[in-house]
Order: sequence, then structure tokens, then C-alpha cells
Amino acid sequence: MREVSRFRLSDGTVVNMEVGADDALDRGYRDVSGTYEARTSLRDATRSIGAAMADMVRSFLEASGPRPNELAIECSVQLSAESGATIVKSPEDGHFHIKATWDRTTAY
Repeated sequence: MREVSRFRLSDGTVVNMEVGADDALDRGYRDVSGTYEARTSLRDATRSIGAAMADMVRSFLEASGPRPNELAIECSVQLSAESGATIVKSPEDGHFHIKATWDRTTAY
């Protein structure tokens, strides 16, 4: 069964996203229409995903030996009303997919 969770955006607007029923267990966050209010904003939920990607890039850039001219990291992200954003192992489980590319010739 699928449920809907409401995530607040930086400008205060909201976006409704479909989540698994077991992803939104806290009934106290359900409004009269049956929609869950996520515990965090979309920006805050995904901030940790960006930080994880940045840590991976740093580890590759700081490694000794030959490095590629370009580095790309892809991950699938699933959103939950309870836990925010989670990197998932299967692209089919993700709400969205992120591909970030870094060019070694650019200073970061």
C-alpha cells in the first residue's frame, strides 16, 4: 500500500511524495486528508545525501596514485516521512536518482 507524505521546500511551499505505508508510521503526523507531514523539510532530509557524496569525492581526490580526470557518483534516494532521505541499493526503490560529476581540472 502506498501513502502520501508532505515535504516542505525552502520557500515554504510543499510537495507531496508517495511513500511506502511502513515508511510513515507516526499517526500523529497525519492530517485530516490522510497525508503525512514529514518530520523534516526536503532540503534538510537530502542534506545528508549531499554530504555523503562530498565525502566520497574527497576520498577519491585525496587518494594517492593516478586519478581519473572526471569522477561521477550515482545513487538512488528514497524519501520517508519518518526518516527523511535514505540512499537505497536498488534504483527501483528510489524516489529519485542523483548523478553528480566532478571535473578534476576544477578546484573545489
